[in-house]
Amino acid sequence: MKNNCSIKKKIYEVRRAKGVSQEEMANRMGIALNSYRKLERGKTSLVNSKLWDIANALGVSVRELVLEEDQSTGISLAEAERNEFKREIEKLKEENALLKQHIVLLNEKTEIYTKNRGTIYP
Repeated sequence: MKNNCSIKKKIYEVRRAKGVSQEEMANRMGIALNSYRKLERGKTSLVNSKLWDIANALGVSVRELVLEEDQSTGISLAEAERNEFKREIEKLKEENALLKQHIVLLNEKTEIYTKNRGTIYP
């Protein structure tokens, strides 16, 4: 389980990634902006009930905010993210290979067209 400091960092990262302002978080949680800022900065203790409110406001599970690993797979969240990046890179490599094949085919067709420019096709 993450410590209080890393949970607050995760909350900040998720909030920023979702494009949610501190003011919007405070509104969603029904607390004053200053109170939310204190929570995120670590000026106050992160109380369990507030953790649920934060997760709700961000549309994520409390588990995502507090656990170092995915409970279903046992893989660390950082490793899961790296694996997702690797899958995305492989997908892009495959797309790149297909695009290169298309370029080769188009070049061949252009070459044939250029050679046969004067030929009349039936």
